[in-house]
Amino acid sequence: MIKGKDAVAGAYDEGMEPGGSMTHSVLQVGDSLSNGDSIVIGHVPSMAWGGWLAFANGWSFTRHSVTGRTSAQVADDLLPRAGFGFTVGCFTAGANDVAGRTWDSAVTEENLRVIWKGMSDRCEHVLALRLPDSYFRLPSVPASVYRRTAEVNQMMEGFADEFGGSLVNINDFRGARYVRPDQVHFTSVGDLAIASRAAGILTRRGLTTTDPATLGLGDPVSPISPARQVAFATGFARQTAKQTAKRLLGRF
Repeated sequence: MIKGKDAVAGAYDEGMEPGGSMTHSVLQVGDSLSNGDSIVIGHVPSMAWGGWLAFANGWSFTRHSVTGRTSAQVADDLLPRAGFGFTVGCFTAGANDVAGRTWDSAVTEENLRVIWKGMSDRCEHVLALRLPDSYFRLPSVPASVYRRTAEVNQMMEGFADEFGGSLVNINDFRGARYVRPDQVHFTSVGDLAIASRAAGILTRRGLTTTDPATLGLGDPVSPISPARQVAFATGFARQTAKQTAKRLLGRF
């Protein structure tokens, strides 16, 4: 069962049988890193990482995530749409603050606090994504973006401790298998890997969780084809040129 205005259609397509029973529920809130709108790699279906958790365990799934949303928009618009009483809460926030034209550390920190508090009120277990150090790492992107990324991660670590949540660490994500050429969004294998790590965290927290990576869907570990490698390199060059143009036009 998938709910929500922005829910992914077809996450439980015919031929994909979820396991378990719907005794638990997953809420996912955030920006495009919660959408599951990813490039398909290794025939692994495209699905949000919270959706993978729900699918693998036969839990209900509700998603409120919209591309391009800042932490303020997640806190003020998307989070209030969600109800209460969820077992697991997954969220992403802060990525668009980091990459935006303006940056206010104090404002972002307060927004993230509101999101952590709101998710903790709604969910028994809260998981948030830690931005990788390689986030948006293109030659044309200013170094200030990387400093902001580190700052957001530090905030998230503090709030995880404060609210008793956990961060999913994807700092090892590199290359065409896990990320798209923009160095921001994930491939289908990337979303599946995030869900796999999230499942491990939940199990260690006492909620027995089936690892979505054990379902045998697609081939997430096969070598990346030469054609895909070329496409990744071409896309990387295109994204670098795009961000260079934005910087020259003062849009960064």
